[in-house]
Formats: sequence, C-alpha cells, structure tokens
Amino acid sequence: MFQDFGLIETRYTSELDKNQPSLEEKVTEDAIQFGAEDVEIVDVTNAAVNFFCSPVLLSGLSRTLEQNGYSIENSEHVFTPNNLVLLAEDEQKAYDAFVQKLRLVPGLEDIYDNVE
Repeated sequence: MFQDFGLIETRYTSELDKNQPSLEEKVTEDAIQFGAEDVEIVDVTNAAVNFFCSPVLLSGLSRTLEQNGYSIENSEHVFTPNNLVLLAEDEQKAYDAFVQKLRLVPGLEDIYDNVE
C-alpha cells in the first residue's frame, strides 16, 4: 500500500577536497560509503543534498553524515502511496472533515493517505 524510506535533507558544509572535482562525485561516494540507497542533489549552488536510506538506518546515517561535513536540515521516515485514489466530491468533503477531526487527536504526529 505504501513505500517507506528514510529521507535526510542536508547541506554539504565542508570544502570539497581537491581530489574530488565535483559535488556530485563527493556525495555519490559518500552515499555508497555510508550506506545510503540513493542520493539527490537538490541545489548545487547551496550544496543541498538529499540522501535516501532504509528507515532502520535513518538515525545512524544522519549522525555519520553530520560527522563528515554535512549539516542536517531535516530527517524523517517517509511513506509514499503506491496507488493514488480519486474521491468523488462528496467523499472528499467527508474525508477532509474526518482528517480535520483526526488532527485534533493528542499525540498524532502525521497522517499518511493515498488520496489524490
């Protein structure tokens, strides 16, 4: 129903090594070395980089990245739906009301759904 993964949003704050000609090469090498499943450069100018990993590795990978020149902007366990559903107008109104009430539940951190 959902695909889950760890997402770590970072900025590379250290100077690039003269042996590393590009940010892309550096972050790709770090992703492989530190155990990330994938890496995405969001903004080359600001050295904004997203690392993707297994949720089990999220906190450990965040610490490792921080120890190796990355500033952690955000890290979270993300759920994305495999299939989206489109609700009829009356169903959407009922669903929106339900979600609004659900958000009032103490301790609820986030709601994941597959509604388009």
